[in-house]
Amino acid sequence: MRIGIFLKYNPNVTLTSEGLGRLLGSLIKGFQDGGHDVTIACPKWSISALEALLEDFQVENDRIRIMTPRRLPVLWNIYQKFFLKLPKEKKSFKYYLYSGMAGLLERTVSYLVEVCSWIIFVAMVLLVGICGILLLPLALVGFILIAIAYLFKTLLRKGKGATKGSFKRINRFYTAFSSKRESVNETLYRKLLQFVGEQLVKMINSDGSVDVWFCPTLFWEESLKLKGTVVLTAPDLVSQEFPLGFANYPGSAHATEECVSVLKQGAYFTVYSDVIKNEVLVNRYRKDPSAVVVIPNIMNKCDPYLEFAAPAYQLLAGQKESMQDFARSLLQQLPRYSAIPEYVNNFNFKDVKYIFYASQLRYSKNIYNLLQAYMYLLRHRNIQIKLFLTCTLDIIPEVRDFILKNRLQYDVLAFTRVPVQHLAALYCCSELVVNPTLYEGGFLSFTFGEGMSVGTPSIMSRIPQVTDVTNDFHLDDVLFDPYNYLDIADKIEYWLYRKDELYEKELPLYQELDKRSPVILAEEYVQAFQHFIDLDKQNRSLNREETHNK
Repeated sequence: MRIGIFLKYNPNVTLTSEGLGRLLGSLIKGFQDGGHDVTIACPKWSISALEALLEDFQVENDRIRIMTPRRLPVLWNIYQKFFLKLPKEKKSFKYYLYSGMAGLLERTVSYLVEVCSWIIFVAMVLLVGICGILLLPLALVGFILIAIAYLFKTLLRKGKGATKGSFKRINRFYTAFSSKRESVNETLYRKLLQFVGEQLVKMINSDGSVDVWFCPTLFWEESLKLKGTVVLTAPDLVSQEFPLGFANYPGSAHATEECVSVLKQGAYFTVYSDVIKNEVLVNRYRKDPSAVVVIPNIMNKCDPYLEFAAPAYQLLAGQKESMQDFARSLLQQLPRYSAIPEYVNNFNFKDVKYIFYASQLRYSKNIYNLLQAYMYLLRHRNIQIKLFLTCTLDIIPEVRDFILKNRLQYDVLAFTRVPVQHLAALYCCSELVVNPTLYEGGFLSFTFGEGMSVGTPSIMSRIPQVTDVTNDFHLDDVLFDPYNYLDIADKIEYWLYRKDELYEKELPLYQELDKRSPVILAEEYVQAFQHFIDLDKQNRSLNREETHNK
């Protein structure tokens, strides 16, 4: 089958560290191993992130066709320079000047140390001195030019400050009277993304060499304009399930409206669980059940990143110890991903004990109740353990304020944009993985699989997406009520001292889920695509008949 994948991720999205990105990597690998042709259409700025993902999943690039507009709008370059602030290492003129001088001195010394003759040594020193005198006028001119450049830079900085103030005033005026109540840079960003999306659609529709186009999310409205059979993945629409929590979340209302609009107009969908199919698509949005196919996620596994090919439960004691030692050494590099590196720099990662939750900070992730449970264990049960997170705590003010008010800023440590290998180390060295989420698109395949693959078990929320999978494995005693922080605390305390027992208890579920490889997952999607292609042909035939009868 010739499969097209439509992507319009924003700049700066790191696909290798995103759950959806890693699922996409597994799918592409599975499609390729199954002998299917894959075409990926994406903006030019996503190429490097996509190539990193393909390399991570050992996908052969020469067998993947990537479609992207050759040129970006001029305004994009201006926006990228002044608004986007792409993270890059900046080196000043001073750095290059001083490093050049140091390099010259280093070469001179390396020559001098090899001289054993006094005559040659004195001659070389005199030669260096004469060269220095001859170059003195050039050096003076250079210093004068540097002084002029520094003066110009100072004036420019002052002018930039004045310009910045003027722009802020223009921005306030524009935001107050614009139709979408957004700033100038937000409008520019949205329009640029929209334009690039339309470029992609034109390129795809003029190509016509793909059997089905797959869009892994509902965020990109341009996907509705693609010709042929288009299949969308419907996520959990969590902002509709928790509207009050997301009410003040920047951009959530607009993003939700766009997702709902795409959902209403779309024809064919894949979802991750029966809960989403039945409760959201069929009951709420009246979608035809035959046009929605449930395909559960496969697990993400972390063991390959710690240099052990065998599963954690098959490793010998010495191998497990080696994995732990390697993971602990990786933890030493975590300060660069911390908001308080001055504290974490002196942290003892070799012996620290912590519980772990890898997630972005969203209202549905229930981190506030996890913090309450953690504080109860720390202050009332006297359990001396840290809580490690992978999110930016400032996104939700009440979470940040709770931590500061209760003096937990040195006990709750958050690390952001953590590379995959370091994420694997965090899972490996943690005492427990705790997932308190209130709502998900499907079973917690990512956090559960990532932890179990390196020997760390999970305790999880008792929500339908979890119980649908765990009911056959007698795991109710490892689940907690996510709305009751005391129940979360009790489960953490109980299983904290029974980690090996918990791992053995969850191992049958892990082994069952592990049977679904990327190839199996990809074939399930291919079967769904073929079903939608056939259904699309039937619908088009019926529409032609109805038009003819009229």
